[in-house]
Amino acid sequence: QSISLGQNQLIGSLSPLIGSMPNLQQLFIGGNQLSGNIPSEIGNAVTLTFLSLGPNQFTGLLPASIGNLTNLTSLSVFNNQLTGTVPASLGNLVNLTALGLSVNQFTGDVPAAIGLLPNLTDVSLRDNDFTSIPFFVSNSFTDLLVYGNKLHFGHLEPNMGKGGFVYVPQDNLPGGTVATTVGQPLTIPFSTPGTNNQYQWFKNNSAISGATSATFSLPAATLADAGTYHVEITNTLVTGLTLRTDPFIVTVSTVNPPIITPVPLSTQVEGVVTVNLIPLITTSNTLDLSSLQIVIPPASGAPAAIDGNGVLTINYAGINFSGTDLLTIRACDILGNCTDQQFTVEVAGDIVPYNAVSPNGDGKNDFFYIRYIDLFPDTQQNSVTIFNRWGDEVFSISNYDNNTRVFRGISNSGKELTTGTYFYKIEFSSGRPSKTGFLSLKR
Repeated sequence: QSISLGQNQLIGSLSPLIGSMPNLQQLFIGGNQLSGNIPSEIGNAVTLTFLSLGPNQFTGLLPASIGNLTNLTSLSVFNNQLTGTVPASLGNLVNLTALGLSVNQFTGDVPAAIGLLPNLTDVSLRDNDFTSIPFFVSNSFTDLLVYGNKLHFGHLEPNMGKGGFVYVPQDNLPGGTVATTVGQPLTIPFSTPGTNNQYQWFKNNSAISGATSATFSLPAATLADAGTYHVEITNTLVTGLTLRTDPFIVTVSTVNPPIITPVPLSTQVEGVVTVNLIPLITTSNTLDLSSLQIVIPPASGAPAAIDGNGVLTINYAGINFSGTDLLTIRACDILGNCTDQQFTVEVAGDIVPYNAVSPNGDGKNDFFYIRYIDLFPDTQQNSVTIFNRWGDEVFSISNYDNNTRVFRGISNSGKELTTGTYFYKIEFSSGRPSKTGFLSLKR
């Protein structure tokens, strides 16, 4: 009915056969060096009233099957290396008076069902990583040990007045990192339950005068506000305990204006340029999209605009321009820090000879039209020569301009040329490559 092997130097593991002893009532194997997992088969030993498995070196989870041992009055697994959460099935142990889970690596919440066990008198949860405990309904405690965990005052307040309630000390509450920029608000977010809490914030371990709220905040940060902060919390009901957070590391960076990265822009003569500016802008703060504007419009006179999505459009339709165009864009962050950046647009183009001439006075193709020849700086100084099909020069003129200096089907001698195919040669003083081709003359 009883196995007592405690306080030896036994090694090895606990056999699953422990659940195959129908009359076992007491099992005491603490004070050894047993290791491995506690077998789930232990939940089959339903006649157990006393179970002591610590101290040992058991690892892994506490089996939920222990909740089957409803005759237990004492359960102890203290001083092992058990991990994970405590199974809620322990709330089935309605006859339990003593519960020892201390000095393990349990985490999370102690199940609320354990708090409802009516006969508890001795509970030790100390030195784990529990983050909450329930309200214990029993009023018969001689020991309720919960220190050495990560509990806050909201867990402790309801249990004040219980016999043998020891809750000092507790591990630090979590800290964190906070980053802001000069001139921006600085807020260190923190909250912890408890209706009777009192707070004091510290910077670099020195108390901050007047900083007695749960959250620390400043309306506008300066570089001097960077540092290591923590808050200490006391409670007028849960006396003798001061909770402290791990450090909050606060960084305050200087505000740099946005950076606009220019990209090469290009189009053809009379083309349209569109570019999304947003990916080209980096800022240490938040970009003010409404601030995007053209502060110096295109030198060519081409209309340009930035829409509400940050897309720049430049329309060269109807603009007699080729070459390098310039415009300047401005972007600001929400603090009003602005940057101007010049963009370059290469407007490329070539002359386009229209190779049909019908000089009949109807206003259509009345002369040899060479589009853009009068537009580009390197084509305005030119020489245009017309040859007949035998290669004889019949017309030539310099500085052809699509206006007064044009070929209208009249030879150099003033005679009307007959209908037929002719050939042209266009040369440029700038060194631009010459152009040749044919044209059809029809009368």
